[in-house]
Amino acid sequence: MQYSKRLRVSLILLAFFLILTGAKNNKSKKNKGPSLFEKIKAEYLVYKNSKDELKDTILKGYILKFDKFSREGKEAEVIASKYFKADINEKLFEITGDRAYLNEAIKLYEEVSKSRNSNLYLAAQKKLDLLSPNKGKDDFMSLGSFERHKNESSINTDFVRLINIRHWSDSNYTRVVIELEKAVTFEHRTLKEDLENKKPPRLIVDLKNSVVNKELINNPIEINNNLLQQIRVGQFKEDQARVVLDLRSLGAYNVFTLTNPYRVVIDIFASDKSGSAKTAPTDTRKIQEKKIETKQFFSNIRSIVIDTGHGDHDPGAIGVDGLKEKDVVLDIGLRLGRMLKEFHPDIEIHYTRESDIFLPLEERTAFANSKKADLFISIHANASKNKSASGIETYFLNFAKEKRAMEVVARENATTLEGVDEVQTILKDLLLSSKYNESSMFASVIQKNLVSRLSQEYSDIVDLGVKQGPFFVLLGSAMPSILVEVSFITHPIEGKRLATEAYREKIAEGIFNGIREYIERTALVKN
Repeated sequence: MQYSKRLRVSLILLAFFLILTGAKNNKSKKNKGPSLFEKIKAEYLVYKNSKDELKDTILKGYILKFDKFSREGKEAEVIASKYFKADINEKLFEITGDRAYLNEAIKLYEEVSKSRNSNLYLAAQKKLDLLSPNKGKDDFMSLGSFERHKNESSINTDFVRLINIRHWSDSNYTRVVIELEKAVTFEHRTLKEDLENKKPPRLIVDLKNSVVNKELINNPIEINNNLLQQIRVGQFKEDQARVVLDLRSLGAYNVFTLTNPYRVVIDIFASDKSGSAKTAPTDTRKIQEKKIETKQFFSNIRSIVIDTGHGDHDPGAIGVDGLKEKDVVLDIGLRLGRMLKEFHPDIEIHYTRESDIFLPLEERTAFANSKKADLFISIHANASKNKSASGIETYFLNFAKEKRAMEVVARENATTLEGVDEVQTILKDLLLSSKYNESSMFASVIQKNLVSRLSQEYSDIVDLGVKQGPFFVLLGSAMPSILVEVSFITHPIEGKRLATEAYREKIAEGIFNGIREYIERTALVKN
């Protein structure tokens, strides 16, 4: 009974609503539908909220449409059109970085905020609270403004902190690493030189839902090389950190992320080494006047970087009788370097480490790029929970295509299998700028020669082949790059062999033979 009463009341209310809306619709029909202003407003809001990427040309078109109403419309239309013009100018500033749009947006919001007869004045005041600290000549809030916003507004305690900025650079290459507490959404874009405001070309990275460590604000990092003037860090909005790279000129660059801890990595290359921002430098077919082979070849290999995994507090895999991967691979790398120096004295040999020190994975690749290396080889010892696992395998940068490869990547990247999936999502763009074919061939000749050399002495060597994986240490490399797993340190026999100088010497010889074959294969015949 109670239910039927409620139903009757609901039906009466529904009927009353339909009568009202019907009357409203009849009035609307008499008025020939929504006004032109309402149509333009609706059209703009649909465009703004339905597109992932807004176009400046289309936004400018909407400014022209609203402009007529801001001058000639009814009072309500004048105020509303000014508000939407301000909103569009704000979007244009975010897209282009041109401060003229920001200043125009603030000016229009100020006008709307004085119109107390409109319900838009509160929205305009809120916009002014967010945007006014950005008005002026700089790209950030002032430190004082940022502190005021932190104290006066209910700042979200879940904001991610931008902890630190690190960089490595030389005249033709710079790597910048932005360290954060955890993953964030970010956007990056370049801005052309702004002669009017005396601003150089810039690469801007905006980090959403992020705040900057106070120590980094107003402390630009001076670089002053051929590519980059300085790095500036600041709070662009209350909830948005910004990193600005003041460039010498717009050239080629890559942006990608690493995890554990979360980092945004920016690689900048000299423009004369690359035709586009998606093409890494180094022309491997360029003939050099410097002769390296003593026969009829001119080699284009002038510099090799040998990277030995782990170091210091990071022992790598622990093997038989407590043998540490970091010690094994360091010894192999130094032996390899001595062989290369003896037989190829004109090739520069560089080591990422020559003692028991630790380097982050991204620093190793940056080191190779800064040395303008023509080859990069990262030496590791394999490991497995399955103590019977044995053999030799060599990797180059690509998507991991099998579970075993993903496990190796996860171990060397110091991450999880889920972390491997994450890095594979960013790999597509980076492969366009990697030396994919050269790295594949380099991996093949190293694998073949290493297996061959060890098989001359041992009858049980297992050839696990050439494989692919998204190793952090290979990301962003501008030269043919590989990672070789020389043997399983956890295997009872291979682990004991790795503890001996004789076995490590033979491994170095096998890798050396592979490098020599690669040099001969890629050398140019003398005319």
